[in-house]
Amino acid sequence: MALGLADLLAPTTEADFLTDIYHRRPLHAPGDRDRFAGLFPWEALNAALSHNRLEFPRLRLVRQGEALPPERYTERVSTGAGRTAARVLAAPLLTQVRQGATLILDSVDELWDPLQSVAMGLERKLRLQVGACAYVSGTTEPAFGSHTDQVDTFVLQIHGAKRWRIYEPTREAPLLRDMVVRSAPPEKILIDEVLYPGDVLYFPRGWWHSVETVEPPAMHVTLGVASATGSDLLEWVADQMLGDLVFRRDMPILGGDDEQSAYMDDLLQAITKIWDADLLRSFVQYRDLQARGRQHFGLPASATGDLLPPGDDFLVCFAAPRASIKTASGAVHLYADGRRWTFDESIADLLGVLVSGDPIHIQEVYRRFDAFQPADLRMLLEDLRAAGLVYAKSPS
Repeated sequence: MALGLADLLAPTTEADFLTDIYHRRPLHAPGDRDRFAGLFPWEALNAALSHNRLEFPRLRLVRQGEALPPERYTERVSTGAGRTAARVLAAPLLTQVRQGATLILDSVDELWDPLQSVAMGLERKLRLQVGACAYVSGTTEPAFGSHTDQVDTFVLQIHGAKRWRIYEPTREAPLLRDMVVRSAPPEKILIDEVLYPGDVLYFPRGWWHSVETVEPPAMHVTLGVASATGSDLLEWVADQMLGDLVFRRDMPILGGDDEQSAYMDDLLQAITKIWDADLLRSFVQYRDLQARGRQHFGLPASATGDLLPPGDDFLVCFAAPRASIKTASGAVHLYADGRRWTFDESIADLLGVLVSGDPIHIQEVYRRFDAFQPADLRMLLEDLRAAGLVYAKSPS
C-alpha cells in the first residue's frame, strides 16, 4: 500500500500536523532507514533518464545556483518530418555531476508508479495539486544558496544524507507573482538537521532553507504542494460575477465623483450578496472538479473491448485524487476530472469506496457489493475505465 500523509509524518499524528503545523511551521520527522525502500530506487532514475525524451528545464543540471546549458549534456536528435527531440547523453551528464552539478528532474511522479501513488494520496488529503521533483548530488557541493520557495514542501530523503538548515520567513506566504523584492535570509537557524534515508522534512512556502550533501551520492525527492489563496478566490469570483450586468457595464471613467461613487457602491452591493462561507465552499469544489486525474493506460487489456484485465486477480484504483460524489433525488453524481457523471443511487457506496483512493481487489468488490452480480459490477468498472476514472494494476 502506498505511503500516506500519516506514514510520512510519523511519529507526529496527522491531526496534530493539520491543526498545528501545516502552513505554519517546519517539521522534522525521522524515520526508519527502509521507510522509502522501493519508493524511487537508483534503477528507476536510470530508467527514467535512459528511456525518456527529457527536455530542459524538466531535466536540468544546476551548479552554484545557475542552470548549466543543456547543450552540455543533451543533444537534439531527429524524430522525422523535420522534428527533433532531446536525448540525454550519459557521459557528459555524469561528468558534470561528478564535478559538482546537481541533477534535478521535475514531475518525476509521472515516471514511477510508487512516487505517483504517494503524490496522489497527498493531493487527495490536502485537496491541492502535488508534484514530485528529484534532486541528485554526486559531491558535497550545494546546488543553491539559501532561498525560499512558493510551495509548501515535503522533503523525502531517499539515498545518502543531506544537511538542511531552515530559517524563518522574511515575507509571510510569498507568491510567484509577488510584487515585493526578496530580502536576505535571517541569521538565526531554526532547524539544523542531517536527513538520512527514511527521514522527512516539511516546511511552508516562504521559509528560507539551504541544503548540502554530506554523504554522496545522495538523492532526495520533494513533494511540492501548490497554494490556494484569497487572490485565487478573487480571480474566480470575478469570472462568476460576469453574469451580473453591473460587472459588464463600462466604468464611468469620465464621470463625476457622484457617478463613480454610485458605480463602486453597485459593485460592492453585488459582491456582498454572494460573499459568505458558501462562496468559499463553491470555490473549493470548483477547483476539485477542475483537477485532472493521473493518466494510466492499462495496456493491453484497455485496448480491447474488455478494458480490464482478464480473470479476477487485480486491484481497482481511482485515477482522480480530488473527486467527489453527491446524492440527490435517487441519483448519485460523480464529479471528477472536469466532468460530471450520473448513476443510480444504488451504487453510491461503491463509488464512495473508489473515490476514497484506497486500491481495492476486484474480489473484494464482489464480496462487499454482493447485491450485484459480478458481471454487472465488472461492466460498471469497465465504463469507469473507459472514462479514465479507474485503472487496474497487479496486486504485487
